[in-house]
Amino acid sequence: MFTDAYKKAEDLEKEVILQEVLPLLDGDSYSVENTEILSKDLSFYPGHKLLEISRTDNVPKTYRYIVLGPKDNIALDWTNEPIYQLNQTAPLTLNENTVQSYVRFFFHYVKGKEGRFIITETTDDILWREEPPPSARQAVGKMLEPVSIIEAGEDGSFKVSICIMFKDSLFKSDVFVQQSGVVNLENERLLVESMPILDDVIGQ
Repeated sequence: MFTDAYKKAEDLEKEVILQEVLPLLDGDSYSVENTEILSKDLSFYPGHKLLEISRTDNVPKTYRYIVLGPKDNIALDWTNEPIYQLNQTAPLTLNENTVQSYVRFFFHYVKGKEGRFIITETTDDILWREEPPPSARQAVGKMLEPVSIIEAGEDGSFKVSICIMFKDSLFKSDVFVQQSGVVNLENERLLVESMPILDDVIGQ
């Protein structure tokens, strides 16, 4: 999963950030008092930060995600369009040290028409409906692997191996990442189906 550590913004920093990104927040009434902002650096977009902006006075909390850059700020909307736009303007920097993080980022913030593909590197990444027996958890754990590079192309592309949850099934798949950052799943293999997991959208 996309789990790099966030840094919490203090009030003065929040005020500066809010002034810059307010046009991307759809006119909602965000203020230093009712807003929490977490940020993290993005290695594949040098000089850019990912912001998690939440309204603490809403129940439940509402979240917005924005990539903040020196010249361009982009609001993420769960489609690939803002990411592909950012790839051209940031610009995207893909290499053997950054492509794994880019793949995690892409799948975390893009939802397909039929649902999310959730990168699953350990059993802790699985939204179990109830804790499985230790033997079952161990058996699934042996199938899981970290995001890893299979091949680096001379044209700057990469082929990456991932394990993903889709609905209630676990798959292993290759991901072809073009130099431009366009992502395609290839060679999906079903590992386990009908798993007792929560729906990541509705929590059931």
